[in-house]
Amino acid sequence: MCSLRKSSSKQPNMIPESYIPPSLVKPLYVKKSLVTPSSIGNNLKLGTPTIGGKSRLLNILLKIMMFAIRKYDITGTVEAFGGGNKFITNLTPRLEYKIFNEMDWGFASIAACTTDEQMLNQMIKRAFELQFSIQTKEAFNEAKEKRRQIETPIVEAAALTIVVQAFSRAADRQNFDKQKVENGISLSYLNKYKRMHYMMKGTQVTSMDYVDAIKPFLQSENLLLYLDPPYYGTKSYEDDFPDWRHGELAELVLHSKMKIMISNFENPYYEDILENNGWHKIFLGEIPKSSAAKADEKQEEWLWTNFTIPSYLQPKKNS
Repeated sequence: MCSLRKSSSKQPNMIPESYIPPSLVKPLYVKKSLVTPSSIGNNLKLGTPTIGGKSRLLNILLKIMMFAIRKYDITGTVEAFGGGNKFITNLTPRLEYKIFNEMDWGFASIAACTTDEQMLNQMIKRAFELQFSIQTKEAFNEAKEKRRQIETPIVEAAALTIVVQAFSRAADRQNFDKQKVENGISLSYLNKYKRMHYMMKGTQVTSMDYVDAIKPFLQSENLLLYLDPPYYGTKSYEDDFPDWRHGELAELVLHSKMKIMISNFENPYYEDILENNGWHKIFLGEIPKSSAAKADEKQEEWLWTNFTIPSYLQPKKNS
């Protein structure tokens, strides 16, 4: 049975006892023949839709991750802002040492359920049942609050999150969409989560602030850390992440021995702390601007790394 470590307001710096100290991380072996561009793309629909999700850039990021795994003999991954779990579930080869952290209790619970076959089946069954009791705006609002409460059992929180996401406008988990309710949630849709189990087996899932999640691994040379914090200058997230925390993040990872990828909008913190200290920055692509008055307005997303990315993996920016 899976257990999900969660943060505590009384112990904000709590490190879960199940963490393996960096010195004890065992070298695992990767079959490099599996790390090929042709292996990407078969499962890109896995994961849960989220606001600000990386679906449009996923293929690019996965190719860069796979390059790093092969080039630097990476044996494990750490994802500190896990969100809808688009990366571990789509990354091949399946690394045996994986850390998934997400502050949102509901999304962390979905990830935890996918690591355990029994809990996974319970989650699917419960989500299918719950949809029939979440038919009004009032019930939706109650569900969206309950799914985030750490007192809510893992399977219940996971199932509530699936239903709230499915019944909200643009998967924002905030605005009730009556048409989505009328469409309902099919078992075939829910059964897609079963495909995530193979990749999630053995993953350690936590739900805490990103700082506590990555501190134990900062000096681990054989790990790849992916950071996808809330977009700089954006206020549409349920968990508050003020702009100054991007500076905190940059300072924290600046001298880490892990191989690190950070995706976000351009901002002065990353320029001053990372770029001015030798980190690399590449253009990733354009995503819809959530605050834009026009539907077709775009905003550029960038990637910062502490390792060199070959030019053939870098997207071309239109002039």
